[in-house]
Amino acid sequence: MNPSTKDDFAQFEKALIEKISTFSAAPYYTDFIENFLRNLCADLSSTNLKKIKLSFDALHSAKLKEEKAAKNKKKPTVKMDLRKDYYVDDGSYDMDDFM
Repeated sequence: MNPSTKDDFAQFEKALIEKISTFSAAPYYTDFIENFLRNLCADLSSTNLKKIKLSFDALHSAKLKEEKAAKNKKKPTVKMDLRKDYYVDDGSYDMDDFM
């Protein structure tokens, strides 16, 4: 495949994603993706790299928010009713008396 138009590149992208994502459960998948992207981006200009970096930073932030929201849903909240708090500190339990 030799993509030359925007649509050709979109089809090429889809084909690559389908092929590569089948290995997402493999133990070395993240290392592969990191090296793959590093090698792909090695020839890009700093302007294009910055654009890609910003895109990945946005993706990272969105993933963090999703994970944080998922964690917060799992934790039960404890509501305290202060009207039922019967502890009264009258000072009789002070340990200031040394004798």
